[in-house]
Amino acid sequence: MTTPLVWTEKISVNIPEIDQQHQTLFAIINDLITEHNQQAEPEKILSLIGRLVDYSGTHFTTEENLLVDLNFPHFIQHNQAHLAYMKKVDLFIQDCKSNKRGLSLEMLEFLNHWWLNHVSISDMEYARHFKANPAD
Repeated sequence: MTTPLVWTEKISVNIPEIDQQHQTLFAIINDLITEHNQQAEPEKILSLIGRLVDYSGTHFTTEENLLVDLNFPHFIQHNQAHLAYMKKVDLFIQDCKSNKRGLSLEMLEFLNHWWLNHVSISDMEYARHFKANPAD
């Protein structure tokens, strides 16, 4: 069983819009965990995954625009992580659709691990950069 994600101040990037988006993403993933545990219909799962993909795209755009504005030196690597995430999620979606088996535990574990690590490690890099180099 996959453990729900918990957002805490410890993983705050101290940028309210980004923190709110992270909290929303965690909530969507937790909804997926709940639906998976309740053995929801594949259509319901795919709808939630679609919501996650859409919101992830919105979040990535917001974050990447901010990183450009901050002249974040590791922007390319951060952007590549976002692209790799979207590609991996797309593969999971194709698998869900072709096998009609709903959400795999592998996908849930990937989402859980990726978001927790991305927010608590990768995003902390730009949070530190922002703190050391506040925007004018």
